[in-house]
Amino acid sequence: NLSGIQGTLRDITERKNAEEKLKEHDEMYRLLTEYSTDVVFIQNLDLSIKYVSPSVEALSGYTPEEVIKLGPKFLMTEESYERGAAEFKEAIALVTKNPDVELPFWRYEYLRKDGSRRWGEFKANFLRDSDGKIVAMQGTLRDITERKKAEDALRQEREMLELVTSNINAGLTIISRDYKILWANKFLRTAYGDVTGKTCYSLYND
Repeated sequence: NLSGIQGTLRDITERKNAEEKLKEHDEMYRLLTEYSTDVVFIQNLDLSIKYVSPSVEALSGYTPEEVIKLGPKFLMTEESYERGAAEFKEAIALVTKNPDVELPFWRYEYLRKDGSRRWGEFKANFLRDSDGKIVAMQGTLRDITERKKAEDALRQEREMLELVTSNINAGLTIISRDYKILWANKFLRTAYGDVTGKTCYSLYND
């Protein structure tokens, strides 16, 4: 017949606190990724996609499940994918030598589900295991299509100004409201060197 209970009690306060903090962290990460307009994802070292946030549907037209199944090669233009794969390898070699190095922003062209194209700006960080070995890449992708169009239009405008003024041997400069030089054509660059960012009154004082 049962006559009592024999038990063992262990203090798990620290573990419980750690679990609560982890739960809060996971919930915060979920909220950030699900409600952010930026696309957050995790890629394996073979470039397959392990996780992608719901915001990817607004950028690509594909659901997160479709993106994970298709992979980046299907979602990017051929030129962007090849350049991205090369930059991925270079980045791994770079962070292996210097773990604290700051990786640059990369720009790639993406193919939407409806056949249209969009430009995205990509920032990457590598994830490591407890031994410090690189196991995956966590990235953030932002749609910069409209910014890219504006930059291209501005570049074309400046190229036209460069072409016109070079033929008449005249200097042309664009100056901000606080007198900073934003751009100067070849005529002025030849006379004064690299002038971008300098004040016009300190440079063109004659």
